[in-house]
Amino acid sequence: MFNNPLNGLGKTSNEKTEISADVMAKINASGKLALEEKFEAVTQQRREQNLRTAVEQHKLVEALLGSTRYEQAPQTAHPPELSKLKMLEKISDEKYRNENQRILDQRSKYSAARALTVRPFRTLDGEIGGIIGGIIGGISDGIAEDTKLQVLGAPYEAWSRSGGADGRGYHVAQAYADPLTGKFGFNHFAYGAQASSGAGIWVQFVPDPPLPRFVQIRPYCPYFYKWHDHAHFYVAHNNAGFGVLVFSWDMQGNDQRMEQDYRYTIWSDGVSWLQDHDNPSGDAGDYENAFQWGNEAPYFEAHSGRIYKAAIWCHGSCDGDSGVFGDYGQASAAIDVSVPWVVVGQS
Repeated sequence: MFNNPLNGLGKTSNEKTEISADVMAKINASGKLALEEKFEAVTQQRREQNLRTAVEQHKLVEALLGSTRYEQAPQTAHPPELSKLKMLEKISDEKYRNENQRILDQRSKYSAARALTVRPFRTLDGEIGGIIGGIIGGISDGIAEDTKLQVLGAPYEAWSRSGGADGRGYHVAQAYADPLTGKFGFNHFAYGAQASSGAGIWVQFVPDPPLPRFVQIRPYCPYFYKWHDHAHFYVAHNNAGFGVLVFSWDMQGNDQRMEQDYRYTIWSDGVSWLQDHDNPSGDAGDYENAFQWGNEAPYFEAHSGRIYKAAIWCHGSCDGDSGVFGDYGQASAAIDVSVPWVVVGQS
C-alpha cells in the first residue's frame, strides 16, 4: 500500500521510473536548501513584524515605569500613570479565555478518513469546491473527482532547525524530526530574548499518467501543542504554523521549480502590561489535526517528466522584550507532530 519515498523509485500504477542515486542526492540537497531559505524568510518576516509593534510599547513602558517607580517624587504626583497601572493589573486570564476560547469538538475519528478521501476539499485557488461546494453554495472549481491516490509512508527524509538570539535574557530552542516514524516538532522558550524553530518531513513522488493533471498533498497529521505568553510590562509574542512546500525537477535533477508554498497559522499571540495568555487547555496541552477543517493545501498542476518532492513542515517563533525595569517578557511553545502517511490525491 505504501510507496517508500526514499527507495530510488518513483512508482505509478502503469510505469516505473528509475531515479539514479546521484539525481536523488542532488534534488535532496537543493530541496533542503530551499526549505532552509523559506524558514529563514518566514522567521525574519515575523521578527520584523513583532519588532515594529514592540518599539513604541517599549518606549511607553520605560517612560511609565520610570515616572511611577523610580522618581523620588511622591506617588500621588503621578495619578494618571498610577491609575493606568492599577487598571491594567485587573486584566485576568478568565476574560481572555472567554473572548478567545476555541470550539473543541471530537473530530479525531474522522480525520484519517478525510486524509484518504477521493473527494477534494480545497480547490486550486483555495476555495471550497466539488460536491461539498455544490451542496453549500453551487461553487464549480473545474477540478474533476480524484481518480487515483498515491499513499506515501516512512522512511521519510527529515529536516529540523532551531536557533535564536539572547538580549538581556536568554533562550532555549530544540527541534527534531525522525525519518523512521514521521514524528517531528519543536520546543522553545524566550525570556528577554527570541527563539525560532522549524521541522518537517519530505515525500517524493512521480504522478500517475495521464499528465498534466491536478494534484493535492493530503497528510494525515495529528499533533499536540501548547504555548504560553507572559508580560510583566515588557511585551512578548508567540506564533506557529504549518506548511506544504512542493518543488519539482526534471528527470536529471535540473530545472528546479517551486510548485506550491502553502502556509497557515495555528496561533499568533501577543501580550503586554501584565497579561498572561496560553492555549485553551493550559499546561495540559491540546490536540488537533493539521491540514483539515478548512486548512487543506490547494491543488496544483503536475506535468510529465518531472520528479516532485513535498515538505510537510511546522514553524514557530517567540520573543520577549527586555529593559531596565522589572521582569522581561517571556514566551514558550511546544508542538509534537506525527505523520504516519501522506496521500497524493490526483484528479
